[in-house]
Amino acid sequence: MHIFAFCFDNPNTAICMENIDLQRLRKSLLTGGVKEIAQRAGVSSTTVTLVFKGKSSNLTVLKAISEVAREHKVQKQKVQKAIDEALNQ
Repeated sequence: MHIFAFCFDNPNTAICMENIDLQRLRKSLLTGGVKEIAQRAGVSSTTVTLVFKGKSSNLTVLKAISEVAREHKVQKQKVQKAIDEALNQ
């Protein structure tokens, strides 16, 4: 388990991740999440994997992880809501 904490400023908001288990976060991503993070950060998938394993602390990758994780969470919530609505009809 790799616990990581970081903060950085985004033009619109301050983003902080504290006490994040990066391995658990990686498992919660949708399929293709590592590749998506790598593309956004302009790095290789290997670099993203190193950050998830706690062997690198590339802030650009951490920012991309935060953004993608947030977007994937919203997508999962929308899917769950649609499933719940379909089951309740």
